[in-house]
Amino acid sequence: MPKIPIRVALLEDVPLFRQVIEQVVSENEQMEMVASAGTGHKAVTVFPAAKPDVALLDLFLPDGFGFDFGLQLRVQLPDLHIIILSEHVKPKVLQALPEAERPYWSYLLKTGVSSRQVLTDAIKGCLNRSLMDEQVREKKVNLEGFHLEMLSNQQREILSLVAAGMSNAAIAQKLFIAPKSVEYHLTQIYSQLKVAPDATTNARVRAAMIFAQQERED
Repeated sequence: MPKIPIRVALLEDVPLFRQVIEQVVSENEQMEMVASAGTGHKAVTVFPAAKPDVALLDLFLPDGFGFDFGLQLRVQLPDLHIIILSEHVKPKVLQALPEAERPYWSYLLKTGVSSRQVLTDAIKGCLNRSLMDEQVREKKVNLEGFHLEMLSNQQREILSLVAAGMSNAAIAQKLFIAPKSVEYHLTQIYSQLKVAPDATTNARVRAAMIFAQQERED
């Protein structure tokens, strides 16, 4: 049995949604809202002192990704359980976690929070096991696809041209940008996709393969 009250922290940038969750948690006798933030940087600053048992983290934030802030919080609070909140059915994120981390992470669609009971059950349940929204479970979790979604529109366009076999010079000419700009964007793309040269393939080829794979899935 989890200790009562369950200490809850919330990271959500939409004020109305944040207020709704705060109210639901505060009105539950088995829970206590101990911290709330609208940005990730504020969360990693104030949450550790509040010592929550569970942190609800919005996935997409103005100053970064809830997943990354969650990793930072887990370093400071090794017993913290995290529920990622998102509007996206395909999170493509949890495979990024080491095996030992996964029991501490759950994923809930914002649309799935259809009632107080759904939210409070998730908060209680995540302390015992990793929870995944039913709609999300039906989707294939693909870490590389998740990182692909983080690219800007121009980066995706450049990557699509790389996948089509175009050289940097040809891409620069087509997009009316300098070749060095193409090189810069590709460096950022490789970093975002977590690809690097190895003995069997290079970063350019690997990035193109990731893009082609995701296009087939979509």
